[in-house]
Amino acid sequence: MKNKPILCLALVLSGGLFGCTQNYHVNEAERVENNREIVRLATLINPTNPPVTDEMLETGEFDGNLFDLGLSPGRFTSLLKTSPENTQAILIRLLNYSLPEQLYKSLPKSLQKFPLPGEDSIRENAAEALVAIPSPAVVPVLREWLTQNLAAAASGKLCRWGEVAEAAKGLGRFQDTNIVPLLVTAWQDGVFEKKMDTMFLGDMAARQLPETVIMTLVEMPLPISKKILLEAMNDKRFDESIRYPVAAALVRLDDQSARDVLLDGLDKYLAPDQDTLESSRHNFAFYELQKLGDAKLISAIEAKAAVATRKRLQLVLPALVERMRINNLPVDELKRIALDEKDLNRRLPAIEILGETGKPDVLPVLESLTNAPLDYLGRSQKDLFAGVVKAAIRNVRLHNWQQLEQKP
Repeated sequence: MKNKPILCLALVLSGGLFGCTQNYHVNEAERVENNREIVRLATLINPTNPPVTDEMLETGEFDGNLFDLGLSPGRFTSLLKTSPENTQAILIRLLNYSLPEQLYKSLPKSLQKFPLPGEDSIRENAAEALVAIPSPAVVPVLREWLTQNLAAAASGKLCRWGEVAEAAKGLGRFQDTNIVPLLVTAWQDGVFEKKMDTMFLGDMAARQLPETVIMTLVEMPLPISKKILLEAMNDKRFDESIRYPVAAALVRLDDQSARDVLLDGLDKYLAPDQDTLESSRHNFAFYELQKLGDAKLISAIEAKAAVATRKRLQLVLPALVERMRINNLPVDELKRIALDEKDLNRRLPAIEILGETGKPDVLPVLESLTNAPLDYLGRSQKDLFAGVVKAAIRNVRLHNWQQLEQKP
């Protein structure tokens, strides 16, 4: 198993998470030991200028750029390339971060049971960074966050809604289908409606918690969540950036009403009398259709193309059908296009599909593309190609994390 020490560390720490109770404080001795180990690891990374210091841990005042997901020097994402194991270990320990007990004691008694905001943001930023790697070591911790927090909320206790949002989003990206029944039950029981109780806990991500949960269910469309997705697709409180992806997920569950929603959105996107702003709202329907290989949708769009009289429709609709058909090509053909095709209108979709649906055996093909000869492309096209390849590799690692971890 790759990175076994890292995964073991995550499992140990997830077992000790204090989660969502009336008392948010960790044992002070455990907190001190956790911080001591973080400082030790940070010093190993850079003895003269460690990325995390004892002062940061004691005050909660971290460098604002430390958790940014870019590759600038000093950021965790950059350090993961030069010191991967030590940096991952720091991030995993930050998932259990807590401020000193004396800071709580300085607060009025009525507030001492609540977490301090700095704790939450650091824990959640660490989780986001681990998902971005992607590091499967974060999965057991995210599962624990979700389970403990939803159980506490269901029983009327205070909880960290920011952790719920981060866990749902992260586990959705790992396509951890084990969490779908938990989310469905919590939704049906109205647990997420309790998120704005007398004192709001968690960061801004929790304000979009319903959208986050819905988009997590979209990542893993299962029959058990179909009713919730149908309600979301027809709920005008969600905008088109949510409702059209929901419709696409429902198409994957063979729902005809979802096909109708996407086709109606396509018509609105291509309507001649729509202004730019109105048309752009329905661009999400066009984008989601591109990722579907549904035979009924393809037939319906072909029928529209056959009777089209406007030039734009005569160009866009056949191209859309061609793009949709790529989704149905066998893996070997997708690999061939990804490796050899010069036309980016076919090559980039093939790479994206391999990333979304490919098993670990497509990784060598995708990784070889990082050094593919691209002399025939301009600078912006080369950057686009590199970004698509990087995202595809990351998606394969996200979606197949269990199989990859089991490899010797």
